[in-house]
Amino acid sequence: MSLYIDDTTKKTFREIAVSINEYANSKKCEYVSQIESSLERYFEALNVCFLIYTKKEMYVRELCQEENESLNIEDSLVEKTIKSKKITIESHITSNKYYNPSIDNPHELKVKSLIVFPIFQNKELLGVVKVWRGMKQHRKFTKKDEASLEFFKPLFLYLFQSRSMSKETVFSFVGEEKSASSPAKKENKTVKKVEKKEIKKEILPPQKRESLKGIEEKYKKLQIELESYKDKFNQSTIECKALNTSIKQYEAQSIEHDNAINGYKEEIKTSNELSQSMEESLEQSTIECKALNTSIKQYEA
Repeated sequence: MSLYIDDTTKKTFREIAVSINEYANSKKCEYVSQIESSLERYFEALNVCFLIYTKKEMYVRELCQEENESLNIEDSLVEKTIKSKKITIESHITSNKYYNPSIDNPHELKVKSLIVFPIFQNKELLGVVKVWRGMKQHRKFTKKDEASLEFFKPLFLYLFQSRSMSKETVFSFVGEEKSASSPAKKENKTVKKVEKKEIKKEILPPQKRESLKGIEEKYKKLQIELESYKDKFNQSTIECKALNTSIKQYEAQSIEHDNAINGYKEEIKTSNELSQSMEESLEQSTIECKALNTSIKQYEA
């Protein structure tokens, strides 16, 4: 998806470029925090984090952490993303089978959705950018957010390599920053456009403006309710799957019990037959014993 580079995107790009240059020159972590804050505002995110790939395989650490604070990323969304070499967008992170809280959410944030964006240069992994949204951020991550991260990728390359960006490099991406000393003609055009917009607003009757506000508020509430229903549906789906698994287990146990009962029935049947056979043998032995006693008495007589 191609991204429309609006003024907000250009401004954010320039802000981050300035902070990267400060960080490259000083190595002070406060400038990394400034970059993360700029991206949090731009993406309306709960948190942004930079993970740098260490020399030790399958280990990462936050950009301003020491080597001994590295995390092993095996069995996590971060590992899945690195191995696939593709961006991961997860709207309901806790229901993803690869989600590992100790790695994917080590600060125990109340998160809902996540983007994991790997940064490669010439097939070499430099690091990972993670962007979280929480329960209060009702927007989902989209292809537009992915395109925005792709646009900011040159910044991340400079950041992970602790290199400064020249003004010419920044200019090649976002052009020259608009200054106050612009030609008079352009200023007049801008003023005229603003005046037209203001006139349009004044033409709209107050009652309609209030009505429009009411509709916008209802729309926002409906969006929140829809997200809530989606969460409930996803939770119900998970519970349903768990219930189906339990039913299958009970069915398997029931079959085992039925087989055991049938086995006991066969044993009882065999025991009854044996008992009947022993009774018949005992009866025959009794008859033979009586006959023997009669013969003994006859010999004695």
